[in-house]
Amino acid sequence: MKRGNLFKVWFIMTISLIFILFLSINGFSQTGKTITLNYVSFMPLTNFEFAQFKPLFIDKVNEKAKGELVINVRGGPEIIPAYDLAVAAQKGTIDMTMIPTGFLENVVPGADATRLSELTPFEEKEKGAHAFIQELYRKAGLHYLGRQQYQRERFFYLFLKKKVEKPKDFSGLKLTSSPSFHGLYRGLGATVVHTAMPEYYSALEKGVADGIGTSLFFWAGARIYEVTKFAIDHPFYTPTPAVILNLNTWNRLPKHLQDLLSDTLFESLKAWPDIASKKIEEDKRRGKNAGVEFYKLTPDFANWFLKVAYEEGWKDEERKAPEVARKLKTLLTK
Repeated sequence: MKRGNLFKVWFIMTISLIFILFLSINGFSQTGKTITLNYVSFMPLTNFEFAQFKPLFIDKVNEKAKGELVINVRGGPEIIPAYDLAVAAQKGTIDMTMIPTGFLENVVPGADATRLSELTPFEEKEKGAHAFIQELYRKAGLHYLGRQQYQRERFFYLFLKKKVEKPKDFSGLKLTSSPSFHGLYRGLGATVVHTAMPEYYSALEKGVADGIGTSLFFWAGARIYEVTKFAIDHPFYTPTPAVILNLNTWNRLPKHLQDLLSDTLFESLKAWPDIASKKIEEDKRRGKNAGVEFYKLTPDFANWFLKVAYEEGWKDEERKAPEVARKLKTLLTK
């Protein structure tokens, strides 16, 4: 074979190999009859929420697909930082992720308003909210599969280093967390402290922040009970993690595999309320054993606190994405 022909063969084989490697590492890949969806979690794989999500959804999908489709868990934030996951899914660097809506409003404006929902995921679907949310994500090059979890109880707590017993006690407090809580903090009269998720613990430990709004599950899993002393026992908002896919990846899937993913997610949601209730009791007990006081506010103070949480939450969303917020408010409230 002539040298020129040898070079052409070598060149074609090299390009083909690079293309195959790119698909297998960076996104949607198909080998034979198996479609692989590369998934990265916003939280460590040891975290309670992922540890439940995997057998309830990921393992079930892999089992039901019988080799036709496989969700490949690549890792957690050590692979891609949590705040970069939405863009990674949008660009097709990964196919699929589960991410709090507060981490992706730069990609899907108005998405975080779903934390203010008064409905179950099943009611959201019946009322048309789910379809409207899907359209928001579609405009951003993403497919919204649905909520990762839900529970009977409200989801988030405010954990503090200093006890507050009246509204004016919030004045001067430095509170940190994702942007989901910034409207609430300002409404309470506190100061917003911007901190990356991996730095929450150290910010509280070093006094950079006096408190944090987060889920009981994350608080316990990240051992934040070691650097907070009080928990206001009036939870607020609904779970925010959304399961999303790159839109091109979704569109390339056969209809029966799209249905498999969607149906399995909604089936998994039915198991969450009992799992969550049990875990809430466990994590509260864990915190109390570490010396954290879960306490109730006076009735008037509690009513004010929760009113601020929702009123300021909606105001914050209306400021960021007015039309979307107004539409979601009609769809997500009873």
